[in-house]
Parts: sequence; structure tokens; C-alpha cells
Amino acid sequence: MNMPIEKHVAAAMEGETLDDYIPFSSHYNHNTIKTKDECFIRLYRLDGIAHESADAVDIQSRIESLHTFYKSIGAPTVALWQYQLRTKRHDKLDGEFKTNFTRDLCQKYNDKIGEEELFVNELYIAIVYKPYRDTASKMRLKSLKGNRELLISEFEQHIQALDEIGNKCLQSFKRYGIEELTTYTLDEFGDKVVFSEGLEFFHFLLTFQWQRVRVPKKPLYEYLNNAHVLAGTETIRVSTRDKLDMRKL
Repeated sequence: MNMPIEKHVAAAMEGETLDDYIPFSSHYNHNTIKTKDECFIRLYRLDGIAHESADAVDIQSRIESLHTFYKSIGAPTVALWQYQLRTKRHDKLDGEFKTNFTRDLCQKYNDKIGEEELFVNELYIAIVYKPYRDTASKMRLKSLKGNRELLISEFEQHIQALDEIGNKCLQSFKRYGIEELTTYTLDEFGDKVVFSEGLEFFHFLLTFQWQRVRVPKKPLYEYLNNAHVLAGTETIRVSTRDKLDMRKL
């Protein structure tokens, strides 16, 4: 599942597409993404907390609670990934005010802030369940691939284990405004189309662009591969059909 960094850099330097380096294969169910090597991933968005003005005792309590959670899910088959995205936003105050003073203050604030480009830190975590990480489990997986019914039955056992871990995660991060990324359905030209918040997140990591992403029938590593990457010593260029983006390394 982990690609050597040299291969990523080589691909970027040549401006290659990314399908060989995208590990995701399919949307297993509404809240689980499966990888090429049969790992199962759940994604979560966090609001976070304002720690600057928080009481020291409360902060320590939260730290101990997180440590307890980490210990409760500790296993060779479980990994926890964390992401901090720094994205550009334009913001303003919404509201109705009764007095002229508050209305004028709100308007002046919006006139000032609305023109400025703000940066927002967005927090995400991913739980990765890796049931086939050693030689014995990989041999078992290979033997099951000839029997679809047995393979699906085993996958469902892994999903149950991931459900238990996910429930612990939701409970432990409840105070941080946690939200599970899942699928949702929209009506498009009279048809019900299923989109994925998880795929939208991974699409942003690949292209620096937020957009709706459908749940496809084709493999995810082909479907998400809509960007060309070219990296230099200080910048990286990501180009898609609709946009060219440059970022500092």
C-alpha cells in the first residue's frame, strides 16, 4: 500500500498520470473505501476545538481520553492517518440586526473581511483496517479469491471489526465535532446519482480542487486519475482538464 517516495517523485518529474500510485480500488459500501491490497478505509471530518482559551484541566482530560482511544484500537491491523488541509475561503457574518449600529458594524465587517482571502485549517482522520498484512493472511486471501461467496463473507467480518473501531472513534471524538464521510444521493435530470464525500476528499488531495465526485463503476484508481503532476525543486504543478494549480513544496 505504501509506495516508495522515489517512484512518486519520478512520476511527478515526468508529468505522468497517477493511476499506478493511487491505492484505492472501489467503494465497498456507503462509508468504506477499499484499496488494491484489500485494506478498508473510513474517513472522518473534525471541527476541532479552540484550545487557546480552554482550561488546562480540560485539555489534560481530553489528552488522556485520546490516549485511551488510541490504546483501545491498538493492533497490527489498524492504522490511523491524520490530515490537516489549509484551504482558501471567503467569509462573512450572517444575521439580522435590530439596531442601526449593529447593522452598520456587520456591513463594514463584511465589506472588509469579504474582500480578503482567508485560510482555514480543516482536520480529517482516516481509520485503515489492514487484515492482509503478513504472509499467512495474504496466502489465505489468495485461496479465497476463487470462491466469491467465501471472500465476501470474510470481507463482511472485516467490516464488522471496522464498525466497532469506527463507533469507538465517533464516541471518542464526539467533543471535537466529528462527522463520518459517507455517500449521498442527488437528483440529476430525473436520475438518482450517488456521490461520495470520501472520494471528494481524496480527489482534493490529488488535484487541490473540491468538487462533487460520483461513485463510479470503474476502479477508483482509474476514475480519480484525472490529473497530471509535474514537480520541480520548489513547486509542484497539478493540471486537470479544468484547472492548473501551482503549490510550493
